[in-house]
Amino acid sequence: MISNAYATAAQHAAAGGGVPQFDSSSFASQGFWAVVSFVILVVLLKKYVVPAVTDVLDARSKQIEEDLASAARMREEAQMELQKYRHELKAANENAGRIIEEAKQDANRQRDRMIQQLEDELSTKRSAALAEIEQAKRQAMAEVQAAVVDMTIMATKKLISRTVTKADANRMVTEAMQEMQRT
Repeated sequence: MISNAYATAAQHAAAGGGVPQFDSSSFASQGFWAVVSFVILVVLLKKYVVPAVTDVLDARSKQIEEDLASAARMREEAQMELQKYRHELKAANENAGRIIEEAKQDANRQRDRMIQQLEDELSTKRSAALAEIEQAKRQAMAEVQAAVVDMTIMATKKLISRTVTKADANRMVTEAMQEMQRT
Protein backbone atom coordinates (compact mmCIF):
# COMPACT_ATOMS: atom_id res chain seq x y z
CA MET A 1 0.00 0.00 0.00
CA ILE A 2 2.70 2.37 0.91
CA SER A 3 4.35 1.51 -2.37
CA ASN A 4 1.13 2.52 -4.19
CA ALA A 5 1.21 5.88 -2.45
CA TYR A 6 4.84 6.42 -3.46
CA ALA A 7 4.09 5.35 -7.02
CA THR A 8 1.17 7.71 -7.24
CA ALA A 9 3.21 10.51 -5.77
CA ALA A 10 5.99 9.84 -8.25
CA GLN A 11 3.53 9.85 -11.19
CA HIS A 12 2.06 13.13 -10.07
CA ALA A 13 5.45 14.67 -9.62
CA ALA A 14 6.46 13.51 -13.09
CA ALA A 15 3.24 14.69 -14.62
CA GLY A 16 3.56 18.02 -12.80
CA GLY A 17 0.21 17.46 -11.19
CA GLY A 18 0.88 19.17 -7.81
CA VAL A 19 0.74 17.93 -4.27
CA PRO A 20 -0.12 14.23 -3.94
CA GLN A 21 -1.95 14.69 -0.62
CA PHE A 22 -4.63 16.63 -2.41
CA ASP A 23 -5.07 14.07 -5.17
CA SER A 24 -8.66 12.91 -4.80
CA SER A 25 -7.90 9.41 -6.10
CA SER A 26 -5.71 8.60 -3.02
CA PHE A 27 -7.95 10.22 -0.33
CA ALA A 28 -9.55 6.96 0.77
CA SER A 29 -6.27 5.15 1.21
CA GLN A 30 -4.70 8.13 3.05
CA GLY A 31 -7.75 8.49 5.30
CA PHE A 32 -7.69 4.80 6.16
CA TRP A 33 -4.01 4.87 7.11
CA ALA A 34 -4.47 8.11 9.06
CA VAL A 35 -7.28 6.52 11.09
CA VAL A 36 -5.26 3.32 11.62
CA SER A 37 -2.18 5.34 12.67
CA PHE A 38 -4.33 7.47 15.01
CA VAL A 39 -5.92 4.40 16.60
CA ILE A 40 -2.50 2.76 17.07
CA LEU A 41 -1.18 6.02 18.54
CA VAL A 42 -4.14 6.27 20.94
CA VAL A 43 -3.75 2.61 21.98
CA LEU A 44 0.02 3.04 22.53
CA LEU A 45 -0.58 6.27 24.45
CA LYS A 46 -3.30 4.66 26.55
CA LYS A 47 -1.23 1.54 27.23
CA TYR A 48 2.19 3.09 27.94
CA VAL A 49 2.16 6.88 28.18
CA VAL A 50 -1.08 7.60 30.07
CA PRO A 51 -0.26 5.14 32.92
CA ALA A 52 3.25 6.59 33.19
CA VAL A 53 1.90 10.17 33.24
CA THR A 54 -0.84 9.12 35.67
CA ASP A 55 1.74 7.48 37.94
CA VAL A 56 3.91 10.59 37.84
CA LEU A 57 0.91 12.83 38.54
CA ASP A 58 -0.29 10.51 41.34
CA ALA A 59 3.20 10.42 42.85
CA ARG A 60 3.44 14.19 42.58
CA SER A 61 -0.04 14.61 44.11
CA LYS A 62 0.91 12.27 46.94
CA GLN A 63 4.17 14.17 47.49
CA ILE A 64 2.28 17.48 47.56
CA GLU A 65 -0.21 16.07 50.09
CA GLU A 66 2.67 14.79 52.23
CA ASP A 67 4.40 18.17 51.96
CA LEU A 68 1.19 19.96 52.96
CA ALA A 69 0.69 17.59 55.90
CA SER A 70 4.33 18.07 56.91
CA ALA A 71 3.96 21.84 56.59
CA ALA A 72 0.82 21.72 58.75
CA ARG A 73 2.67 19.66 61.38
CA MET A 74 5.61 22.04 61.26
CA ARG A 75 3.26 25.00 61.57
CA GLU A 76 1.63 23.43 64.64
CA GLU A 77 5.06 22.70 66.13
CA ALA A 78 6.12 26.27 65.39
CA GLN A 79 2.96 27.56 67.07
CA MET A 80 3.66 25.41 70.12
CA GLU A 81 7.29 26.60 70.20
CA LEU A 82 6.08 30.19 69.86
CA GLN A 83 3.67 29.71 72.78
CA LYS A 84 6.44 28.08 74.80
CA TYR A 85 8.80 30.95 73.95
CA ARG A 86 6.18 33.55 74.90
CA HIS A 87 5.54 31.75 78.18
CA GLU A 88 9.27 31.59 78.95
CA LEU A 89 9.67 35.25 77.98
CA LYS A 90 6.80 36.22 80.28
CA ALA A 91 8.32 34.19 83.11
CA ALA A 92 11.73 35.78 82.47
CA ASN A 93 10.18 39.27 82.47
CA GLU A 94 8.39 38.53 85.75
CA ASN A 95 11.60 37.16 87.23
CA ALA A 96 13.54 40.21 86.05
CA GLY A 97 10.90 42.49 87.58
CA ARG A 98 11.10 40.60 90.84
CA ILE A 99 14.91 40.80 90.83
CA ILE A 100 14.78 44.54 90.10
CA GLU A 101 12.28 45.09 92.91
CA GLU A 102 14.44 43.09 95.32
CA ALA A 103 17.49 45.10 94.24
CA LYS A 104 15.60 48.35 94.82
CA GLN A 105 14.51 47.19 98.28
CA ASP A 106 18.06 46.08 99.10
CA ALA A 107 19.43 49.42 97.90
CA ASN A 108 16.85 51.27 100.03
CA ARG A 109 17.77 49.19 103.08
CA GLN A 110 21.48 49.85 102.51
CA ARG A 111 20.81 53.57 102.01
CA ASP A 112 18.75 53.70 105.22
CA ARG A 113 21.44 51.80 107.11
CA MET A 114 24.17 54.11 105.82
CA ILE A 115 22.09 57.19 106.69
CA GLN A 116 21.56 55.82 110.20
CA GLN A 117 25.28 55.10 110.55
CA LEU A 118 26.09 58.61 109.34
CA GLU A 119 23.57 60.13 111.75
CA ASP A 120 24.99 58.06 114.61
CA GLU A 121 28.52 59.08 113.68
CA LEU A 122 27.53 62.74 113.38
CA SER A 123 25.73 62.55 116.72
CA THR A 124 28.80 61.02 118.34
CA LYS A 125 31.08 63.64 116.81
CA ARG A 126 28.67 66.41 117.82
CA SER A 127 28.58 65.12 121.39
CA ALA A 128 32.36 64.88 121.42
CA ALA A 129 32.66 68.38 119.95
CA LEU A 130 30.21 69.78 122.52
CA ALA A 131 32.15 68.05 125.30
CA GLU A 132 35.40 69.48 123.94
CA ILE A 133 33.82 72.94 123.69
CA GLU A 134 32.52 72.66 127.26
CA GLN A 135 35.94 71.48 128.44
CA ALA A 136 37.64 74.31 126.55
CA LYS A 137 35.10 76.76 127.99
CA ARG A 138 35.78 75.54 131.54
CA GLN A 139 39.51 75.65 130.94
CA ALA A 140 39.24 79.13 129.44
CA MET A 141 37.12 80.29 132.36
CA ALA A 142 39.65 78.81 134.77
CA GLU A 143 42.50 80.53 132.93
CA VAL A 144 40.55 83.81 132.82
CA GLN A 145 39.70 83.45 136.49
CA ALA A 146 43.36 82.78 137.32
CA ALA A 147 44.43 85.76 135.23
CA VAL A 148 41.78 87.96 136.85
CA VAL A 149 42.86 86.78 140.30
CA ASP A 150 46.45 87.61 139.49
CA MET A 151 45.46 91.02 138.09
CA THR A 152 43.20 91.70 141.02
CA ILE A 153 45.98 90.88 143.45
CA MET A 154 48.31 93.23 141.67
CA ALA A 155 45.72 95.96 141.37
CA THR A 156 44.71 95.58 144.99
CA LYS A 157 48.33 95.68 146.14
CA LYS A 158 48.88 98.86 144.31
CA LEU A 159 45.63 100.44 145.30
CA ILE A 160 45.50 99.70 148.96
CA SER A 161 49.07 98.87 149.66
CA ARG A 162 48.07 96.01 151.75
CA THR A 163 48.50 92.36 151.07
CA VAL A 164 45.59 90.31 149.75
CA THR A 165 45.85 86.57 149.90
CA LYS A 166 45.10 84.38 147.00
CA ALA A 167 42.04 82.90 148.72
CA ASP A 168 40.64 86.42 149.24
CA ALA A 169 41.24 87.29 145.59
CA ASN A 170 39.60 84.02 144.46
CA ARG A 171 36.59 84.73 146.60
CA MET A 172 36.27 88.24 145.22
CA VAL A 173 36.59 87.07 141.63
CA THR A 174 34.00 84.33 142.14
CA GLU A 175 31.63 86.85 143.66
CA ALA A 176 32.26 89.25 140.80
CA MET A 177 31.68 86.54 138.19
CA GLN A 178 28.48 85.41 139.86
CA GLU A 179 27.35 88.97 139.90
CA MET A 180 28.14 89.29 136.19
CA GLN A 181 26.21 86.14 135.34
CA ARG A 182 23.12 87.41 137.15
CA THR A 183 22.97 90.54 135.04
